[in-house]
Amino acid sequence: MKSFLAAVALTLAFSVNALADTKGEVDAMLAAYHVAWSRSDAATLSKFFTRDAEMVDPSGTAEGTAEIASHFGTAFAHGMANSTLETRVERVVPVRRDVLYGRGLWRITLASGGTPICGRFVAVLRRDAGQLRIADYNEFVVSCGKIAF
Repeated sequence: MKSFLAAVALTLAFSVNALADTKGEVDAMLAAYHVAWSRSDAATLSKFFTRDAEMVDPSGTAEGTAEIASHFGTAFAHGMANSTLETRVERVVPVRRDVLYGRGLWRITLASGGTPICGRFVAVLRRDAGQLRIADYNEFVVSCGKIAF
């Protein structure tokens, strides 16, 4: 019985540490993503995605890093350039050793001012070439009054 409890305790300790390490990795990824966004750098933003990633947002669907880079480029050309992106991750759940599910909130404040645009996202992150990358990303717009940062 003691060895069973010790094994359970060790497994829980490993899981908690792995999740803490993963949270730090996700936080670092988001910080770098925000830098690329603030520079309106579509090519760098696309590198946060796996080669076969799918991104779905209210303006359409993009598959693969080339389409995702083009999608960001179009967004920046049509008013998103130099905007400020804020995100808040609400939950990160390991699905497998190399796959995470995450969800959260985002807010974009346009450089031209006006009312911010807000929404929710869900994402599947997958370890690719040693780094976490976005494999599947879906977002939708919600009223900024319904979310808090």
